[in-house]
Amino acid sequence: MFQLGDYGQARKVAQRSLEGKTGLDEKGQRVSWAVAAHAAFELADYADAEAGYNKLLQLSAGDKAGQETIREKLAAAIYQQGRILSEKGEAAAAAQHYLRVGRVVPDASIRTTAEYDGAASLITAGRWKMAAEVLEGFRQRYPKHELTIDVERKLALAYLQNGQPLEAAVVFERVAVAPLATEVQQQAAWQAAELYQKAGSDKRAVSAFKRYVKRFPQPLEPAMEARQQLVELYQRQQEPAKRDYWLRQIVAVERKAGAAGSERSRYLAAQAALRLAEPEYTAFVKIPLKRPLARSLKRKKRQMQRAIKAYDLAAGFAQADVTTLATFRLAEIYRLFGESLMTSERPAGLSAEELEQYELLLEEQAYPFEEKAIEAHELNARRAAQGVYDDWVRQSFSQLAQLNPARYAKQEQGEREFNEMR
Repeated sequence: MFQLGDYGQARKVAQRSLEGKTGLDEKGQRVSWAVAAHAAFELADYADAEAGYNKLLQLSAGDKAGQETIREKLAAAIYQQGRILSEKGEAAAAAQHYLRVGRVVPDASIRTTAEYDGAASLITAGRWKMAAEVLEGFRQRYPKHELTIDVERKLALAYLQNGQPLEAAVVFERVAVAPLATEVQQQAAWQAAELYQKAGSDKRAVSAFKRYVKRFPQPLEPAMEARQQLVELYQRQQEPAKRDYWLRQIVAVERKAGAAGSERSRYLAAQAALRLAEPEYTAFVKIPLKRPLARSLKRKKRQMQRAIKAYDLAAGFAQADVTTLATFRLAEIYRLFGESLMTSERPAGLSAEELEQYELLLEEQAYPFEEKAIEAHELNARRAAQGVYDDWVRQSFSQLAQLNPARYAKQEQGEREFNEMR
């Protein structure tokens, strides 16, 4: 009857034979249990099929070849119980059956599929911790399986949802070097670095962002963002030399970028150049002009040129908020240099007449720098007419009112009235 496909009747007859008063011999029991179990399987009564296969295994202890086939059917019966629950939307219960396959029949050919489906069901049920454990087990048991990459992605998700960012970052790093499309590798590498950073593991974040820049220099914008993250990480770690190295990298890469550059990459480069310029400005301000004047003047001029070059570079990226600050600083460099000349230490032993001549000479030397300061501040002030009116433009107006009060003091008053109206 089983061979004829009459599974319901075959099952009934097999069960009656097993319940009969006249006991069957061992071979007869094996045949009846086999028909009962297989018929139950065909009728989708997988729980009963599982029970039948377990009984059949007990009766077939000496038949290794036969047992292997029965064990495969047993694994399939357990798996199918999970599938039915899965189709009903009972993900957590389904997972339990899927995972039983590996516990009951560890060497079953269907185990890999069962483990994978079990993990997927646990994810659906929101059992993140258990899902991560199952997926880790899968990855370790089957490192070269075709599903491994998808397992890694699910594992990263499970770790993230379970509040384990460091573990998720490690997984993303593995995905980043897996044989996948470049954009997938790139995204995984970025996620790994970002997760290390969010988890407070700065050293690992630094390593991850460095690897990102090295492996994915293009597209330019995300690579520039990675360099910017390295700047901030080294700033937080109080390592100014390494921070400045990456600031210089941002500037250098953008200068060579050409058409590959973007508004964002130019902005990052402008900010980086500005941060590199500020110490040059501070160093310039701190150099006093004292006796012997020739020596200190040489030092201050050299530092002035370094600061001017640095601010010119920052302004060259044409980012409004950076350009106005850089222009203001350039104007102040010229103004402060002229002031330094006028307040410099006088040579000893000068007569009153000689001192007067010396000071006239200083005024002649300082005047062109004051003019340059006025020109730079005027350049900033003109930006107000172009709709750029930030703190640095306002401060340029204030400086012009002091440097050239006849022309700008009244304008500054009008500016204040304009601000009040706004």
